[in-house]
Amino acid sequence: MIPSHSHRPDVEINGVQHIMGRKRARFAEMLLKANGQPVSFEQITARLSTTNGTVQVYAHSLRRIFEPHGFALVSEFGMGYRLQKLRTPEFARDAHVPLKTANAAGH
Repeated sequence: MIPSHSHRPDVEINGVQHIMGRKRARFAEMLLKANGQPVSFEQITARLSTTNGTVQVYAHSLRRIFEPHGFALVSEFGMGYRLQKLRTPEFARDAHVPLKTANAAGH
């Protein structure tokens, strides 16, 4: 549940706080909790109470957040979305990248 005193939910990656809407934050939370496993379109649309088209829009904006931190949001055809660690030299030196969500849970 999102506390009533919280203005906007956020996702924190490498100490950088990314403030976003509740549904995007819930989507990000689902991806982070899946630990690289696909999250089905059905789970996403049900949890967000939205359509596949809207999920695609959310995915586009989440890509812009995750990619600078070395993560790709991958669409698994017919399955859903998952986060994948990029293997570029720039990010290879980072052994552990702390990820966490704050205030993303809710109804």
